[in-house]
Amino acid sequence: MASPSLSCWTQDRRAAKLLASCAALPPAYAECRTRYGNSTDRWNEYVGYRVEALAAIRLKVGDELLRAYHEQGAAAYEPFGRWCEQPTASDAVAGVLASYTQH
Repeated sequence: MASPSLSCWTQDRRAAKLLASCAALPPAYAECRTRYGNSTDRWNEYVGYRVEALAAIRLKVGDELLRAYHEQGAAAYEPFGRWCEQPTASDAVAGVLASYTQH
């Protein structure tokens, strides 16, 4: 359950453990593609089961915050709005790896 005391989904205890694991043994970094008609989008991101688990944690927190917004109205939008600006799972891994290599 999303805790109002968490400022970011990455502070969830499960996410913190997964991110520490990624810092110790980085996941694969892969080129991803999606095609729609004649257009192909390409990007690079971290992939693998730990990144998928991080993405699931992020989405669960977001779902709970969105549900609270729908139930409580405009007063509950601020936490959801902050969640929308937080890093994706791949961006969180990149941030952990960047800070890990700087020390």
